[in-house]
Amino acid sequence: MNLRKVDAQTIAQQQRKQLRSWPRGMSTRKMKEDMAVQRLIRLAAVALLPLALVACENQQERYFRRNVNRVSQDAMAKQFGPPQRAQELTTGETVWAYESRERSECTAYILRFDQTKVLRDWKERKC
Repeated sequence: MNLRKVDAQTIAQQQRKQLRSWPRGMSTRKMKEDMAVQRLIRLAAVALLPLALVACENQQERYFRRNVNRVSQDAMAKQFGPPQRAQELTTGETVWAYESRERSECTAYILRFDQTKVLRDWKERKC
């Protein structure tokens, strides 16, 4: 009997200590709600991070990445206009270069088309 009474007193003391450590006037329910809101905010931040990174990708990069092995030179020229530079290789492949200037940065996109004039590869580099 005595042992149970001591255990109950110890538990009650620990609960009082815990309640004293919480901000004054804040109920257990309110604390749980605040913690749930904080978790939701963290989850939203983690979920939105990839979207923010994708938003940084520009239109050309997205188009090239999605259309490797799919788009022809004609479709590319229709989408972005004629390339700034074009060169036909001895293998029958063609290399095109587009330059993009945003703010003070210049980015060159090098596109490689095969003999059937389909985009097979692209690379990005600084001008």
